[in-house]
Amino acid sequence: MVVETRKLTETGREKAARLLERVRAELMDLSGEEPQLLFARRRKIAKELVYDERSGPTKRKSLKRSEPIPPSCDNLNSGASYSLHRW
Repeated sequence: MVVETRKLTETGREKAARLLERVRAELMDLSGEEPQLLFARRRKIAKELVYDERSGPTKRKSLKRSEPIPPSCDNLNSGASYSLHRW
């Protein structure tokens, strides 16, 4: 299933820019003069926003475990000796 990405209007981009400015100001206020704390908070916010765009780590792990093995990979499980290389 392909989902088309919605594009923001000029007004939408302006609102997003103002929101970003407020978030940055709040992060600076919360972190004070501690650059490492500011970095850690930025990373936390960025990570959580990425999780909002896709499923969380627990959901991804469960999906990986539940993926069926394609028929073309059956010969890999036959006990034959094989080696995988990454170049």
